[in-house]
Amino acid sequence: MGWPRACGLELSLHDVDLAVRRGGLTVEGERRTLPPGSAEALTKGLETVVTTGRSLWPNGGRGLDALVVGGGGAHVLAEPLRRAFPHAVVLNQPQLAGARGFYAMAATAAAARRGA
Repeated sequence: MGWPRACGLELSLHDVDLAVRRGGLTVEGERRTLPPGSAEALTKGLETVVTTGRSLWPNGGRGLDALVVGGGGAHVLAEPLRRAFPHAVVLNQPQLAGARGFYAMAATAAAARRGA
């Protein structure tokens, strides 16, 4: 993003995701909106993802019951993905989906070792 870099800010993926969901962020106490072109920059490679998905999934993905979208940026990518795949579903708090999944796997493995 242009102005965060111009202001000397280095944003983590979490910060970018939060800024996108809020439509901007606060810099030195001043609310700043996202610069023009931000949404386009974030969705720049999406067509390649859609094309790849269609080529890998049987029947171009139309036979899937759902396409689950998670991870940082899911809020930005959800609507463009839904245009290509109307059955796309965004997870609750998608930026934490991977961490929650790994936690669930670890908890299940630990319970199995304990014999629970």
